[in-house]
Amino acid sequence: MAFGDYLGRKITLIVATFFMSLTGIGQAMSTSYEMFVFFAFLNAIGISGIYPLAFVLGLEMVGKNKRAVAGIICNYSYAIGVSLLGVMAWQYDNWIILQLVISIPPMILFIYYWIVPESVRWLLAKNRNIEAIKILKKAAEVNKSTISESTMKSFNELEQNDGKKINEKSDKKEMIDAVIKMMTSKVMMMRVIILLYNFAVNALVYFGLSLNSVSLSGNKYLNFILVSLVEIPGYYLGYISIEKFGRVFGFAGSMFLCGVTCILCGYAQSVWLQVALFLIGKLGITCAFSVIYVHATEMMPTVIRSSCVGIFATISRTGALLSPFAPFLAKYYKPLPYIVFGATALFGGLIYLSLPETLNKKLPNTVEDAMKIDFQMAPNEEGEIPLQVRIAATDLSRSPEILSQATSKQK
Repeated sequence: MAFGDYLGRKITLIVATFFMSLTGIGQAMSTSYEMFVFFAFLNAIGISGIYPLAFVLGLEMVGKNKRAVAGIICNYSYAIGVSLLGVMAWQYDNWIILQLVISIPPMILFIYYWIVPESVRWLLAKNRNIEAIKILKKAAEVNKSTISESTMKSFNELEQNDGKKINEKSDKKEMIDAVIKMMTSKVMMMRVIILLYNFAVNALVYFGLSLNSVSLSGNKYLNFILVSLVEIPGYYLGYISIEKFGRVFGFAGSMFLCGVTCILCGYAQSVWLQVALFLIGKLGITCAFSVIYVHATEMMPTVIRSSCVGIFATISRTGALLSPFAPFLAKYYKPLPYIVFGATALFGGLIYLSLPETLNKKLPNTVEDAMKIDFQMAPNEEGEIPLQVRIAATDLSRSPEILSQATSKQK
């Protein structure tokens, strides 16, 4: 994910996808357990970078009013993919064939290099202004939008400053400075700690419930598919909640719903009641997952946004690693696994209430901008929190508006 901030979102995403596909084929071709584990480890490295990179790229492509929609589309694709995995596992009993079926098709995605544009925000942050302007003009052309004279003037200023560095700093030095500022800021570090905990808990509960779905009564493949499909209304619920109630209350409410239903599920006597509570809990944690990725992306500065989201996703793997062991807690007390899921979710939702709201606020480009996102700041006449955007040597504070104008459809 750090390469996403240094080399660009698009090229890193393509390389990670190809690497995942190649190592997945290596798993299927393994002739020993040691060889299989080696390729599985490499495969996990590739997979860990794909979803966060695609998510960041998707959100950076659109204006502030469409970020939630872009995030939901990414999540829908994930849910559909997991459901299809259940269908294919039901169809192919041989794990080698199944591994090849899911590993070979992604190799064709190298065509993204010619189809998917690079993140305009990243290009502006790196002062590659001419490339960014070319993409914006293409977006305006496709959306049949008219670029105003003031925007064209801004384009001319950007072209004149193309390739220049802020204070002649290198990209690497700029990223290091941003990391240092993040680590020395109590405000930002507290936000990061809260996000890290909730990412880990989300993965623990999400994968814990997904794995436990095969232990429910009935066809294990069908149960897995249904539990995966319930994520679709969960993601839609997440979209509605963050648009109506904001990111903070949308996430906290989802975690409270998941926590309560998980604890009740552990004590449910009726099979149908247990299944119903189980599905509601999965819906809640799915909703929370869709919200936290959007919110975390909106709180992190552009210069290290991809790296930060990558770290959050990596830490979430610790929760995923622990989830298979949760069912063993039932040996000591049968409802204990669900109590653990519920208690950790309730605590995560509670501490999340201390984070700032980012609904309808501009994406921060620097650490200073990110620190200014707070409840106490008064919005301007348009209902936005004013952030000082400094991307290149010239004043680019209007670049988010340029992006919004180019990507919005003319009425």
